Amino acid sequence: MARLLCAIKVCLSAKGPDMPTAPPPEEWTAAIPTRLGALHVRTIASGRVTVLWPSMFVDSHTWDLLLPHLPGGRRYVLVDGPGLGLSEP
Repeated sequence: MARLLCAIKVCLSAKGPDMPTAPPPEEWTAAIPTRLGALHVRTIASGRVTVLWPSMFVDSHTWDLLLPHLPGGRRYVLVDGPGLGLSEP
């Protein structure tokens, strides 16, 4: 888990052609390589980072109805677990 969080941190701080520059767009996606395969990650808004990882057998869209009710001023990182959503099996 620590390695994945580190990879997310590197992904969020990277400045490549597919990474946002300040200010980031409202929503962007990335594939973070792990030993389990690439994990699909959606990043929404900007600010302090909050990682939202859903429970078993669902993907990051589980959070879509809750997002409007969460505090503003945060960057929400929504992860599709291995084999779920757009992540590799």
